[in-house]
Amino acid sequence: MSSRCMPSSNIDGANRHASLPDGKTASRLFAGAMKPFGWLALVGGLLVAGTALAGGDIEERRPLARDGIVVVKNVKGEVIARGWDRDEVQITGELGDGTRGLEIEGSERQLRIEVKNPSRHREVEETTLEIRLPSSASLVVETTSADIEVEDLSGEFVELTTVSGDVEVGGGGVRVLARTVSGDIDLDTVAQRIELNTVSGDVNARTGGEVAELTTVSGELVLRAEALLRGHFESVSGDMEIDIGLKENASITVASLSGDIDLIVPESMSATCEVESFSGSIKSTRGRVVSAKYGPNKSLRFVSGDGSGRIQVESFSGDVRVRS
Repeated sequence: MSSRCMPSSNIDGANRHASLPDGKTASRLFAGAMKPFGWLALVGGLLVAGTALAGGDIEERRPLARDGIVVVKNVKGEVIARGWDRDEVQITGELGDGTRGLEIEGSERQLRIEVKNPSRHREVEETTLEIRLPSSASLVVETTSADIEVEDLSGEFVELTTVSGDVEVGGGGVRVLARTVSGDIDLDTVAQRIELNTVSGDVNARTGGEVAELTTVSGELVLRAEALLRGHFESVSGDMEIDIGLKENASITVASLSGDIDLIVPESMSATCEVESFSGSIKSTRGRVVSAKYGPNKSLRFVSGDGSGRIQVESFSGDVRVRS
């Protein structure tokens, strides 16, 4: 059952790619071709909806289970989400002039918050949403140009999607997934798994988790990881700086077409490292670089410790440097 203060319409594409994140998301920006952004389907339950009027201050509260899910959509402006120790969601901020209002719909298990806009988004002013939610809840945010900032969440997943907005994440959680086209991503987390994808935006990530997957087309990628078990890092033309510690039997792959790779690994690691480049240079403080007898190909291989882990680096024309 639902009630509304004014007419409203469904989220565009709300039923596309309907699945909860499970480490393999419903959509990816970088997988050989651009695919549409995924969205979280909202399922049954008792619905309670309300709409705040456009162009005014926002002050709303709704109950939410500690392990509930909050879904937010804001085209233009900013979304700021922070965890707290209450079993409720608090929504404050200011609606931009020209918007059709703020729609809040859902239950104590799942809550959807959407800034409603006319069909011509350029006519609206920016909307700022500041959301407090249970720290153990999960969060999904989708924007177009609005920036996204998330702090102090430790729930099952945080999934953030934007076109040109910047993304900033701090805190824990099990999985953090962020996707942008031209926006930058800045992340500092102890989440067990991170997956970050950009087209031209830069990525600056620090993680204490075990699994990391970072991909970019032309953006710069920088990663600091304390102890990875699995990692995959990929770029077309953007440069990458990967500074990682390794767990036992770790598996790491780094691949680039024309971007440079700077790989920093522990002196005391136990892993076998193999590097290949077609026309780019290879420099290493360990092992010996071998040039092919015919052609520009170069390779490097060295074993550290018992060699139980595996590091594989491939480049076509970008330069590769390996150091400790």
